[in-house]
Amino acid sequence: MNKGIALFNKFNGRLRVSVTHNCQLNCLFCHQEGIDDHWKPVYMDLIFFEKLIKSFKELQGKEINLTGGEPTLHPDINKIIDIASGTECKIALCTNGLRLNKVFDTIHKINQIKLSVHETDNFNGKQLLGKAYNFGVIETNILKALDLGANMTINFTHTETNTTSFRSVIEKVIQWNTDLLVIDLITTRWNDDLGSIGHIGAVQTEKILSEYATLVDKVEDRTGCVMKVFKSPTGKKWMMKDVNFGRLFTKMCDRCDSKSTCGEGVFVMRVDCHGNFKPCLLRKDLEQTINPNNVDFNDVKNHIINVSELMFPDDYYEFG
Repeated sequence: MNKGIALFNKFNGRLRVSVTHNCQLNCLFCHQEGIDDHWKPVYMDLIFFEKLIKSFKELQGKEINLTGGEPTLHPDINKIIDIASGTECKIALCTNGLRLNKVFDTIHKINQIKLSVHETDNFNGKQLLGKAYNFGVIETNILKALDLGANMTINFTHTETNTTSFRSVIEKVIQWNTDLLVIDLITTRWNDDLGSIGHIGAVQTEKILSEYATLVDKVEDRTGCVMKVFKSPTGKKWMMKDVNFGRLFTKMCDRCDSKSTCGEGVFVMRVDCHGNFKPCLLRKDLEQTINPNNVDFNDVKNHIINVSELMFPDDYYEFG
């Protein structure tokens, strides 16, 4: 196997596919998956998606994240889930939950639902996340999905703006009996102005989590990030992710002016509806583009290999 793709699979193996650029929300801290025309009603072609997923499977990729925008806005989201579930990869759906009901028929084919709940108060939610935010709708969809047997992790990004709602989100998570991932702010070129939101940091986040749960472990994921693991009152896994605990760097990162403040490191391979492959959210100069409307299977496969070689140009790596 090609050395670049072998190293990619060893340390990462994750493909994040923005199946649409459309989204109902406008979260102030969103990195927009590196999409320049975020929020526009652009949808990934099913034929291109199938070639992409089959290529990734043949290259022994491990995980496919369906994201956006908001992936459930894609008119053929259930067909997309059908195609993705035909691989041996782990399938995760990253969603804001507002249209989770659109995938109830295929929810059993999804290995993990990563659902963002950053507010329980609708007034605050509309200020932070956009006018379409509706916690009541989200909670109704969460409860139904859980009734259908969904494996769900609630994602919460902790900021000064929504810290007053952190405890209420935690209490809902206890009621729902789900896993929880608390995420530190990640700065990219799409959300540089995070000063108005306010950074909280790991110390305060851990203090609040410890009011409800017991710290039981520290684990290091494939990309070098050390996460603290808590056991919830119902026995579920709660995790706190702080990028300052560790990031994976390769020689791709050596000449980057933003390395010292980078929020991700070598984290994931991203691809959007236009066929733009993004090895890094900070550096547009590294993006590689393929025409999704005029490409065959081998072209897509070779493109994935080329991007993996950008991310892992040799055996050198470090955890920073």
